[in-house]
Amino acid sequence: MIRICNLLLIAFVILSVISCSQKGDIEPGIALNKGVVTMGSVLDAEYSFKVLPNSKIPDYDGIVFVHFLDPDNNIVFTDDHNPPKPTSQWKAGENYSYKRNIYIPSDILSGEYKIRLGIYDPAGKRDRVALRAREIKDRSYELAKLTIKAPLWDLIKYEEGWYEVEHSAEDPFIQWRWTKGKAIAYLLNPLKDTKLHISYEGNPEYAPDKKIKVIFKINDNEIEESYIEDNKKIDKIISIAKDLAKDDRYIKFEIDVSSVFIPKDVGHSDDTRELGIKIYRLIIEDW
Repeated sequence: MIRICNLLLIAFVILSVISCSQKGDIEPGIALNKGVVTMGSVLDAEYSFKVLPNSKIPDYDGIVFVHFLDPDNNIVFTDDHNPPKPTSQWKAGENYSYKRNIYIPSDILSGEYKIRLGIYDPAGKRDRVALRAREIKDRSYELAKLTIKAPLWDLIKYEEGWYEVEHSAEDPFIQWRWTKGKAIAYLLNPLKDTKLHISYEGNPEYAPDKKIKVIFKINDNEIEESYIEDNKKIDKIISIAKDLAKDDRYIKFEIDVSSVFIPKDVGHSDDTRELGIKIYRLIIEDW
């Protein structure tokens, strides 16, 4: 009887090991241009998915979740996204890769962060996709680590025309600052040709001609003019030449908005502030 129990126990252990070591048919990868980054900076990432021969293709268009966890395993920020080619259209034996900018928050703790990735059904009806990687749990896979450090200098100094940071009630990872009609900030100068990443939106429905003209300036020189004609978020990457930025430690950055509104006056809310546009991201490269 003891021998039978021992045999059953051995068989159970073998089955458990086999079950735990089972892997999916899709091999994920992430390549970063830096292993150490500064808070409030930009990280270049290349995602890859190698679909092995005879792989089972997902029968839904999955979202790739990418979580950055601090040393205490708290999810601090994310890069969740839809891959350029929907997962339901992937083919066995093919490789899929694409690049994305990852924006490192400026208000987080320094330390080593773990990067975990997976693919899930946005409808929540089907299981996450099994991947060929180191699974932590629930088809969440750890692919890399990243060290995040504090900057030696303030990357951005907000001067006139800005309100305090606000956070989304639905998604704590989303935050923004409202501007007034004119807003000025000073950006730490990398002393070379660089790029400015800015994400913003406005409320053109309250403007006299239903559109908002936005002018961006560097050191009092206009570098970009655009119009907001709907409520969609606008993402821009603006090149800044070293000659324009000059050799001062900080670059003067200005936003001029053609039309402002007061939410209470237009029946939107009880907010009595004079609002220009909502800035979600303002980051200069090379830090």
